[in-house]
Amino acid sequence: MGRFSRSLFLLAFVACTAEGADLTGAPKPGFSFFPLPVLYYTPETKTAFGATMLVLHRPEENPETPHPSVINPVLVYTQKSQVIAGASADLYLAGEAWRVVAGLEYQKYPDLFYGIGPDSPADAEEEYTDYATSLSVGLQKRMARGLYAGPRFQYMVTDVQEVEEGGLLDGEGVRGADGGTVATAGWTVTWDLRNHPFVPSGGFLVDLAADIASDRVGSEFEYSHFQADVRLFFPGLAGGHTVGVQGVAGVRTGEPPFQLLAGLGDASLLRGYHARRFIDRNKVGLQGEYRMPVWGRLGAVFFAGFGDVAHDLEDLKGSQMKHSVGWGLRYGWRPEEKINVRFDLGYGVGEAGAYIALTESF
Repeated sequence: MGRFSRSLFLLAFVACTAEGADLTGAPKPGFSFFPLPVLYYTPETKTAFGATMLVLHRPEENPETPHPSVINPVLVYTQKSQVIAGASADLYLAGEAWRVVAGLEYQKYPDLFYGIGPDSPADAEEEYTDYATSLSVGLQKRMARGLYAGPRFQYMVTDVQEVEEGGLLDGEGVRGADGGTVATAGWTVTWDLRNHPFVPSGGFLVDLAADIASDRVGSEFEYSHFQADVRLFFPGLAGGHTVGVQGVAGVRTGEPPFQLLAGLGDASLLRGYHARRFIDRNKVGLQGEYRMPVWGRLGAVFFAGFGDVAHDLEDLKGSQMKHSVGWGLRYGWRPEEKINVRFDLGYGVGEAGAYIALTESF
């Protein structure tokens, strides 16, 4: 529910590595610890710095598994006085028969609010600061090869402060402008047959989720949320080239707080727009990326995407969708784990953004 759920976009350079780590050979079984300083850049944060640790675990009986367990604590402070602290975990247990996905995060996050709807103008931006603590826990059981399903629970307490006097968030027309508690119970389905979790060159990922926020589970807001994220990967024009395609859709009914409305624009989807530049109850998005090696550990990508948000599904029209295009460079920071540092330049309509991050956008 919080920004830390996307924490693997951090750019980090090695401070120290696990003793005896092999940086060029095959992945080793057991635990690998990578304590790292953090440095990254997005239009929303400007320069950000801090510390993190990437903990990977590969089982002794299957060190080549495409699903290593990952634990990732982080503490970040940004040039715009934002603070993000938390930890996420994606654990495969009992011979990958079970999967646990969890996250805990605190954030103090000065940000911009442009209003709600697909036509919110750029000059309507308002500054505000969101203080939020969130917890998410999900348990999935393997149903078939790469297919996991199970329940999840999410909880968030938010407090909105430092709003602009006379602005939209200073009135009573925006749900969540006074903060509050959100609690949801739901179900997730993940079908992951990618050949690698960080830099896939083949296969697919399907993520489906349905959540209900209700006073029965302690929520001050009542709404339902359905989301689909589908990613496909194919060979490109030559060896080592990859074509990636991602489609996302989100549908909300009821009255969620503005912090949890569907959003477009960030370091992953519609790069070039301010994060959550456009928000509303429903969204669709589609993007494609061409990835190619250049020389040694250096690679390049070209990407394009489009999407939109709307209060009602019937208002999502292809002729009115926002779009962005761009290009980027990749550096193989951890070849044995296929973890890349990426630099992207995205161009939207009247907006542009530069991104430095760790791992691919999707």
